[in-house]
Amino acid sequence: MDYEKFKEAVIEHVQEYLPDTYADAEISIHSVIKNNSVRLDGLMIKIPDSNIAPNIYLNHYYDQYKNGKDFDEILNEIASVRTHSCDNPFPEVGNLTCLEQIRDRIQAKLVNRTKNKEYLQDKPFTQIADLAVIYYISLKESDYGHASVIITDNMLSLYGISVEDLHSIALSNMRGKEAQFLTMAEVLRGLMPDVEDTFDHVDTTMYVLTNADKLNGAAMLLDIDTMDRIAEKIGTSYYILPSSVHETIIVPASITESSSLENLAEMVIEINGTQVAPDEVLSDHVYRYNYTDHTLEIAA
Repeated sequence: MDYEKFKEAVIEHVQEYLPDTYADAEISIHSVIKNNSVRLDGLMIKIPDSNIAPNIYLNHYYDQYKNGKDFDEILNEIASVRTHSCDNPFPEVGNLTCLEQIRDRIQAKLVNRTKNKEYLQDKPFTQIADLAVIYYISLKESDYGHASVIITDNMLSLYGISVEDLHSIALSNMRGKEAQFLTMAEVLRGLMPDVEDTFDHVDTTMYVLTNADKLNGAAMLLDIDTMDRIAEKIGTSYYILPSSVHETIIVPASITESSSLENLAEMVIEINGTQVAPDEVLSDHVYRYNYTDHTLEIAA
């Protein structure tokens, strides 16, 4: 079946795989704009007396169906995702709009400003070079994914604070997170610990920066303490290659000739186009960290 019939079949049959407590659930699908203007179809299964429910995105389930996964198995997995979301229930809307209830959960995420003009229209953001810092409420993490809510202009208005205040809260919460700054060889060894001596040839002058969760880890670029510690380790002048919204690659400027900056930019563009999911691309530019005033600048 094609994608439209797939969505219709999900709505028609998913309730058969849910517990009796979902007998009166309201089931709907709506289009959601994600990072880089990527549109996904979110399935929402809302039970009575609850005004919030997780979005279960159907696009990748359809890809699994096209690749041969059984439709019944897909429906069972969707139902499992929904029911397991009740293990740690979502907060009600009233709690999400109360600043003191969610202050410690406010986090920052770096996105591409140019590619997100529509996405940013109803959201507070802070401009950093040609990027934008947006803010979200981190709710919970499980085997079924990470739940979060993006902060909108309406929510900020209810909090009664400015964008600058919101940014400060997010950065303050970030300081409690452990930065992960590893050589490329160390990262590869972590991914394949059983393979020995394979990565000895890997360039040890390339580093990967992310956070402990490896989720939206590019935002660690906003933490001045982290960036200054990197400068103390590899030199005060270095370049930043945006690998994705989850991590960045750091290269000391001392080993990078000016003529090779264009090559680095070309490499970033090629990787973004072939290796990174469209909604996880951060930028096609190479950046420089200005140690003097602690800012990011476009280098190429």
